[in-house]
Amino acid sequence: MYRGRRRNSHQHSRGSDVDRARAAAELRPAVEALTKRMHQLIGNYDSWDTTLSLWAYAQLDHYDEGALRALCDAAVEVAPIFKPVDCANAVVAFAHLDYVHPELLRQIVQVGVGATLWV
Repeated sequence: MYRGRRRNSHQHSRGSDVDRARAAAELRPAVEALTKRMHQLIGNYDSWDTTLSLWAYAQLDHYDEGALRALCDAAVEVAPIFKPVDCANAVVAFAHLDYVHPELLRQIVQVGVGATLWV
């Protein structure tokens, strides 16, 4: 159980810093293995793959600048086909991890300018 979540409970708390640190330590080997695999496959990622991966790093509180940069660089390549959810995933990751990739952010704004096409 992570982030103070309890089985069969609708109440979710953030948990203590100690609990979060323990969870991060337990998950670190899996996250590192997934990061290694991501670097192998990133050339084939589409907009969903890149932005969902960014979002996942944010949810895991996992700041890996090399992985974030690689994902953002790949996302820039597919940004012209971003859907609103792709933009949201990337922006959430930026906010949560206090990380910004300036070119991807510019692309997200450009996609947002064309938002009337989404309606």
